[in-house]
Amino acid sequence: MDEWASSAEQIAVSQIIKGTRLIGFVSPTAASSTSLFARMVAEAMGRAGLRILLANLNATEEVIHDTSPVPVSEPWRPISDDGNRLLDVLSANVTAETKPLFNNNGWLGSFFAEQLRAYSTVILDLPPLIHEQKNKLSPLAAASICQAVVL
Repeated sequence: MDEWASSAEQIAVSQIIKGTRLIGFVSPTAASSTSLFARMVAEAMGRAGLRILLANLNATEEVIHDTSPVPVSEPWRPISDDGNRLLDVLSANVTAETKPLFNNNGWLGSFFAEQLRAYSTVILDLPPLIHEQKNKLSPLAAASICQAVVL
């Protein structure tokens, strides 16, 4: 795990130096621990004093049963601090009604531009490129709005 932490810190520092504010993390398949790595980079940036939003787009229609229900037409679940002062977490509310929004790069770009008014950096945890499940979001629209994508 030390190698992962070191790599996460290197990516965090390099993106801070470059001024990258919207970073996506994607993997070819679901089994590669990209979500963990995206979170490690977000936490490293948070430790550097930045205000970070980690947006979980790597969700399915059956996700997150431990929070209060969200209307099916709402694209996002409420932002939580996840018990962690280093970052806030935003999760997609994937439903048949909201799924088309997440494939609209214009809508996503506007939404995250608004988030960048309050946050130093937004990290997108993107779904894998190869879907094993049909109810996953596609990463393509979200990846197209990022200033950097880490594979």
